[in-house]
Amino acid sequence: MSALIKAVAGVLVLSGFAGGGYLIYDSTLRVVYPLSSLEGFATKYQNTTFGGKYGRYMLDPARNKNAWNEAYKRWSSSTATKSAEFTGNDKVTAAYHESTATALNKVCEAAFNKQSTDVKSGTNTNYENDVWTYCSIVKEKPKTISENTSETYTDAKIGSSKKTTLVSTEYSGNSIFWDIRNEEFYSSSGSRSGKDLDTAKSKSKFKIKYDAGNKSEHIKDICKAAYLTDSSNNTEYPSDDVVKFCTLDGSN
Repeated sequence: MSALIKAVAGVLVLSGFAGGGYLIYDSTLRVVYPLSSLEGFATKYQNTTFGGKYGRYMLDPARNKNAWNEAYKRWSSSTATKSAEFTGNDKVTAAYHESTATALNKVCEAAFNKQSTDVKSGTNTNYENDVWTYCSIVKEKPKTISENTSETYTDAKIGSSKKTTLVSTEYSGNSIFWDIRNEEFYSSSGSRSGKDLDTAKSKSKFKIKYDAGNKSEHIKDICKAAYLTDSSNNTEYPSDDVVKFCTLDGSN
């Protein structure tokens, strides 16, 4: 296992598996288990559920007691307007419990089991925000370019044409997301791995960087370079590659 540990906003990401896998640690070097690490994850959470879609960023409700305690403290001290599912001491009564439905880990588990379209409903926008804030490893939903008002690109650039879905590379709150995405990109498997990029795209910067295997060539920087590139440049930054690696959902 590699001794290289990178600290990012209270979370440590350790990459050390021959196959390109990684572990996530908190600031006290306790392992943080994502929902996607759950045995039988793909069977338990269909990809249309919120947990199935975003499991790599969510806390496993059955583990991570310390992380749930920290999330509960954030929930208790927050003055932000919350959704009905997260409002009031009768809805969230504790940080962690194996069976109590009103423990935060169980409230989050209920959200993970719902269809993602139900959690992201336009009539209950605070619900999705709450799930990302109190149930995820990244502690807030990654902001897009359009949501980060200080980040702008001229009309001809990729960063402008896809600004509503491309994840901001300049917003500091996205740092944990980008470090996880970097591990995903350089992994030998997974939906965000660069391994199976079309061999015909020999000039794609994503393929070139993946094949070089240098993780210091961070996916965030590759995406940033793409954002600054003309939308017409489909050779170095193919549109489908940009969408796959630089958006949250991997879709337009």
